Formats: sequence, structure tokens, C-alpha cells
Amino acid sequence: IYKSQRNLVIIRESKISKPVETPHKQISCWWGGKRNNGGLMLALAYMLQTSPEWRGAKLSIKTIVKDEEEQEPTRKEIGEFLKEARVIADADVVVHPYKLSPIPTTIKEASMDADLTIIGMKPPDEGESDEDYATYYKKLMQQTEGFPSLAILLAAENIKFQDIFA
Repeated sequence: IYKSQRNLVIIRESKISKPVETPHKQISCWWGGKRNNGGLMLALAYMLQTSPEWRGAKLSIKTIVKDEEEQEPTRKEIGEFLKEARVIADADVVVHPYKLSPIPTTIKEASMDADLTIIGMKPPDEGESDEDYATYYKKLMQQTEGFPSLAILLAAENIKFQDIFA
């Protein structure tokens, strides 16, 4: 799929109920910034928010930093991007205890109030075998077991999704 420049969206519905009911649906978008998935994540969240079932959903752009010193500058950076892109969303910067727990655990814990959590997946590395990528995919599925409803995205198409919002 990736090599044919097709975007991929994998949906995993959850049977887990949210700990707190909110008046509006909540979408958590986890933005790592290393890959081209961010624009596709925003496009999906925007399209959901315009649908009748998700109208009025609250969007939160979440990212992970190593320590508290990185929190405020990262929050400002995301806030500036959202303002420039004219996207209404909260910027939530989570400090990850790298030595204490794996990143998927932190994402899961910080997303339990979401009706939908959106994460990206890595593209196949140059020269990576199908078997190695399958191993990565299986590990990703194991690491996200027990998450709230999840959309896993892989942007492959050579389009600047950010231009949709500018």
C-alpha cells in the first residue's frame, strides 16, 4: 500500500467504555512530528468533526516530551501551528517517564478519556523486508491492545495535507 502511494487508515474499535462521560465526543491525535502523518491525522479529525455523529467533537493534539522543561515550548509550537492552520484544538504535551514505562503505555493512559485516538505508524524503511515490517506491525497491534477506539494512520501519498487548513 505504501509503495503504491496510498494512504492507510486502520480502525480498531474498542469495547472499553470511557471512565468519564463528556457532553461532546473527544478525539486525541498523537503527533510525533517525525513523519508525514500529522497532516493526514488533522484531515481525518476535521472530516470527523464535520460529520453529523461527531459534530462538536473536541480535538486534542497530543505529543510526548522527555521532561517538564520541554513542555511549554512544545505547547507553544503546536499552538502556533494550529493558529496558522486555523484548526481549533487543544495542545496537550505529556511528559513521558522514559525509564519507567513504554511510550504506548503513556499514550494509552493519556487517551482513556477519548472516543477516538489517532496515532501514526512508521513507513517501511528503505530495504526493509516484508517479514521485518510484518514483525513491526504485529508489535504495534500488541502494544495498542486495550486502547480506546483507535485509528492508525500511514500517510504515503505525496500531498501536503497541511495545505488543506492553510
